[in-house]
Amino acid sequence: MSKALESAEAKIIRVIKHHDAFEDCIAKYRGNNPFEIVGDPDSTQELRILRNPPLELSILAGEVVYHLRSSLDHLFFELVERNLIRPLPKNVFRTCQFPLFTDVPDGAKGSLPVDRKHIGIPDWIPNRAYTYIEGLQPYYRRDNRHHALRLLVKLSNIDKHHRLNTTVTRVDRNVTFLNPMGHAYTLLQPMLDDGAQIDRVLLDPSGESYVHMESEFVPQIAFDEPEIGPPQTALLKEVVYDLPLVVFNIFLKFKEFFS
Repeated sequence: MSKALESAEAKIIRVIKHHDAFEDCIAKYRGNNPFEIVGDPDSTQELRILRNPPLELSILAGEVVYHLRSSLDHLFFELVERNLIRPLPKNVFRTCQFPLFTDVPDGAKGSLPVDRKHIGIPDWIPNRAYTYIEGLQPYYRRDNRHHALRLLVKLSNIDKHHRLNTTVTRVDRNVTFLNPMGHAYTLLQPMLDDGAQIDRVLLDPSGESYVHMESEFVPQIAFDEPEIGPPQTALLKEVVYDLPLVVFNIFLKFKEFFS
């Protein structure tokens, strides 16, 4: 196995081993009662978030995006190096990284696919590899790979150059109803923020003979990065579980290029 394949695989495996650490950290945080519901139970109450998510979650997320971004760079560097007969020019050596563009480069506006010169793929890279890498670019919006790699670019830039990625707590309220026949259904009030008003459930909104049984409140962890959008609990799952699979499939494709 080439050095790049070996290092990329090791980094991806390292990331996958973070799964348990994420789950343990989140479970511990939820178990420490990070929020409370205050006020009169017979009227409107208020949600109060007492503790922010632990810093460890942001550190783990930073390690995930770092290793995955780095593994792509290792693969691309070897692709560039092994396809050039002469020694690698110093300017290429210093700046060589896997190209990931969230927007179409200015010089290529209105022209897709983007020419290799606009995304930094040298002339000596085979067309097959160029076509594959250009098709991965996050300026496309065709499939999950583009969404995942867009997240990788934005979160890794924040973690590398600015600060730890910010996580916040939101609370999901699950309101369960039950009828005399034993049939139940649940209404969801997702992503409640600190200070949210918790209204008393008086009647089942369906107008049937269901009665309110209980309300369950579940704290969720969300990234809070304006560059990505409003806080979304799904993002943490995408970074921890989905993104490593996308990078692993890229790794498998590069094994073909290096064979």
